[in-house]
Amino acid sequence: QRTYERDNRETDLYQSKPVPSPFARFSLDLFTPVDYDPMGSNGFLFSDWRLNFTGSWQNGNYFTWAGGGGASIPGIRNNMKYKDNYLLDMRVSKSFKFMGAELLVFMDVFNLPNFKNLSINSNTNIPNGFIGTNFDEYIKSLHMPSDKYDSRFGYINITGEDKPGDVRKDGVDYVPIVAVGSTAGVTTPFSTAIYYDASSQQYLEYKNNAWVQVDQGRLNKALDDKAYIRMPSMSQFLFLNPRDMYFGMKLTFDF
Repeated sequence: QRTYERDNRETDLYQSKPVPSPFARFSLDLFTPVDYDPMGSNGFLFSDWRLNFTGSWQNGNYFTWAGGGGASIPGIRNNMKYKDNYLLDMRVSKSFKFMGAELLVFMDVFNLPNFKNLSINSNTNIPNGFIGTNFDEYIKSLHMPSDKYDSRFGYINITGEDKPGDVRKDGVDYVPIVAVGSTAGVTTPFSTAIYYDASSQQYLEYKNNAWVQVDQGRLNKALDDKAYIRMPSMSQFLFLNPRDMYFGMKLTFDF
């Protein structure tokens, strides 16, 4: 029993504890009075307008990741955290009253600022989707803070400020930044890739059969655009809350 408890303490004997996930919501209403008539239009143009904003913030979820491939490391749990999620919706409406009836016309805009909250839940069983090795490649491509990286993960991290949930800038082509212990050990370098040489802490590329420093302008652009992030190939499933706009009307009668 002592041997069993020693070998299985990370699975069988782990006490599951919930991780707090704070959130906040708000609703703001702006409106004009039903009898507002500054221009003498019998209240037709300026009265009974309503503008509503509803928004929310959700703390990013925690998850465990220890280098990918289902690997686990004793003592490492809930070590990763997705970016926080934000949402802002808007509705603008106007009421018109005539002959005992009321016509409400409105416009709804969901995700008004077009926040790109990365989703991984809808890519299950999709080839090359955001599941399995593709997810691991995504995490490994991030330039994470040093306190989130453990050398036992089995790869070299380029220190940065990325978090799970960060994405490559729209319309930017993928530019891999490959971290290696030393470029001296790279036998078949890719001409389109940027290599981070950990031994010298330099960014290099292979040109004309020689290793040279990457042009600073090219490097800065790749870093600013996050062109190095290895995004899943099924891009249509990445963001499930795009900005949507709807128009409608509601007609009511008073009997």
